[in-house]
Amino acid sequence: MQEKQYGEYWCTAENSIDGWSSKLSKVTELIYECPWPINPKVSSSKVTADTSSNKTFKCMIHVDPDYCADVLELQWRFNDSSAPIKSGKKYKIQEKNTNSKCKKEFTLTINDVTVEDKGNYSCQSICYEETTFVVFELKVKDAAETSMNAV
Repeated sequence: MQEKQYGEYWCTAENSIDGWSSKLSKVTELIYECPWPINPKVSSSKVTADTSSNKTFKCMIHVDPDYCADVLELQWRFNDSSAPIKSGKKYKIQEKNTNSKCKKEFTLTINDVTVEDKGNYSCQSICYEETTFVVFELKVKDAAETSMNAV
């Protein structure tokens, strides 16, 4: 069964004979259970950005709303930092619903990229003690150096 097929299905049958009739209705509910969460999906884990540009990383997080809805924690981390990245002037973090109850899009935008932003960014999904993650490696090109090399 596919996720889009879940819901209630109604079946009604009716017979009528002169002087007697009958009608029967039955409701069947199809329940879709999300697959067990797996590591987030990404298009590329090696990314290059020019200095002074903005760069956005996207993760498609698999979630199970029946199991994790109230305790799901999504985080972005930089290199080996124990503290998660916080939204602010430098970073913008967004969590978006998708057309699936089993997936969320989780993005990190780095504003005004500098050479200090070079490194590994991890997108993490934490449910109870279970953590799934993917790592992006960001390489930064200095726009001034690139234009000088072209001369």
